[in-house]
Amino acid sequence: MSLRTYSINLSQDELKKQAGELRQSQWLGLADSGIDFIPSNDFSFYDGMLDMAVLVNAIPDGYRSLALDEIDTAFAMARGYQGRKGDVKALPMKKWFNTNYHYIVPELEAGLDILLNGMKPFAEYREAQACDIDTRPVVIGPYTFMKLSQNKSQLSFTRLLE
Repeated sequence: MSLRTYSINLSQDELKKQAGELRQSQWLGLADSGIDFIPSNDFSFYDGMLDMAVLVNAIPDGYRSLALDEIDTAFAMARGYQGRKGDVKALPMKKWFNTNYHYIVPELEAGLDILLNGMKPFAEYREAQACDIDTRPVVIGPYTFMKLSQNKSQLSFTRLLE
């Protein structure tokens, strides 16, 4: 058996639509299987650490200065960006604990304002509710997020966590 790689060009609207259909299919399948605690916010276009970085505004200045929308900013952080708005490399990746899964390592810079910058966990929870499915949102906790991020601020971990 050989694996094939496909390249598909989708508009951002079509990407969001297909992602919503995939989430709904997963939630309905889990509900039909009798699972009591169905997760939401476990879907990502890239990975949960990257989603959390965008959610809490942990976007380094180099990516922020590109002035891209939320999805394109996240993809620039994950894969880099070379285009008319600038040129940035992808953030580093690291193994998730002792697994073979790699995650994007957020960079915490000096002057970074950690604050709620998005609504993804809330939107996906409401999306599931619209399917008559009550979910438990999956969120990376603040301690885990901060410990797995790269501190480029020269502040202590305790000070960053505050």
